[in-house]
Amino acid sequence: MIHWWRILFCGITFTALMLPAVVRAEEQSSTFQLYGISHPEREADLKQILQMIPAISDYQLNQSGDHITLTYEPLELFAPQEQEQLQKNLPIPAEKTEQKLKELISQSSRNTFELLPAAEFSEEQFTRIEIPINPLDCKACRFAVYSYIAKVPGVVRAKISTEPSLLTAWIDGSQTSHEALLKILTDKNVPLPEDESAAAP
Repeated sequence: MIHWWRILFCGITFTALMLPAVVRAEEQSSTFQLYGISHPEREADLKQILQMIPAISDYQLNQSGDHITLTYEPLELFAPQEQEQLQKNLPIPAEKTEQKLKELISQSSRNTFELLPAAEFSEEQFTRIEIPINPLDCKACRFAVYSYIAKVPGVVRAKISTEPSLLTAWIDGSQTSHEALLKILTDKNVPLPEDESAAAP
């Protein structure tokens, strides 16, 4: 008499042997310059975005919030139909996985976070400027002001603070200036104190 459980066991074993082996790449870490942390409150938004990407298992922000190190499983970054082909050519080139990370972060955040090549940064190398702004009472408003300035050529870091209400930027003086940034803000109708508005070009 053949017991049903033996048939079931043999069937499961046979099926398991027939399945292709899934080769998993080891976790990797990559460091990027990060666009999007305009204010400390934005880290919570970043965390939500990263949770939407299961391949990312951990992240570390530097103290300034302008560089991030991501830990991730490279193969899991890609759609299932791509994974089968990629498994034949492990390890996946770092350039390919890092480009995929950039795409996923940008798409998931609707471009409110972006990964850029990591850059050495020393505050002593650049000019720090501060521009008072009228209080901004919503997170979206603060991010908008940051976005006007953070990607200007010559701006290497930008932050918005609320107490006091201030835009702080570190700039390469050979590419931009306090006056140039002030003009951008006035052209975008960012509310500025009267003395700052009067100083705008």
